[in-house]
Order: sequence, then structure tokens, then C-alpha cells
Amino acid sequence: METTVKRYESIEKRANNERFKDSRNVEMLCSIAFGVISELQLRLINDIYRIIMIMQL
Repeated sequence: METTVKRYESIEKRANNERFKDSRNVEMLCSIAFGVISELQLRLINDIYRIIMIMQL
């Protein structure tokens, strides 16, 4: 009985670690995605600014 409880606890601990790892991966992917999006937004703003400046000439 005691070994079964210990085995269950170790399995649960491993599962929690896996869940934590998955959430860390999701956080990392989200931060990369937001970084890419913000980079694209900056480029778009820069291009719009250039177009406005060219149109004013």
C-alpha cells in the first residue's frame, strides 16, 4: 500500500513538472509571437511614415 502511494506521488510530481514545462513552452512561444508582431508593426509604421513623407514632397 505504501509503495503504491509513493509511486502515485512520483507519477503526480512528474506530471506536474511536465505541465509546468508545457506552460513554459507556451509562454516562450507567445513572447516570440508578440515580438514578431511588434517587429512587423514597427516596420509597417515606418513604411507608412515614409509614404507620407514622400507624398508631402
